[in-house]
Amino acid sequence: MAKCSAHTKINAVTKCLDCGYYLCMDCHNDNNPGFCYTCSKKPATMKRIKESDPHTANERNIMWGFILFFIAVVGFIVYQIVKVLVASTQYLIY
Repeated sequence: MAKCSAHTKINAVTKCLDCGYYLCMDCHNDNNPGFCYTCSKKPATMKRIKESDPHTANERNIMWGFILFFIAVVGFIVYQIVKVLVASTQYLIY
């Protein structure tokens, strides 16, 4: 188990979400859970959520379209082969 970054003999109970230091119960900030006292005093910054690129999504849709088309064509070919094989074996049955 990880040890507290400040108190190296005490087991950590969590990790600061900002700086990554391991925190024991004494170092853990009850007023701002998930952050150490140093990081909870920093001004809050909003992290921008990465928006997906519309070109990437369009390329992904085209790729899936080709994959599904390929699977359909292969399935049709296999079906035709099996149909011919079944029809040819009917003549062999006495």
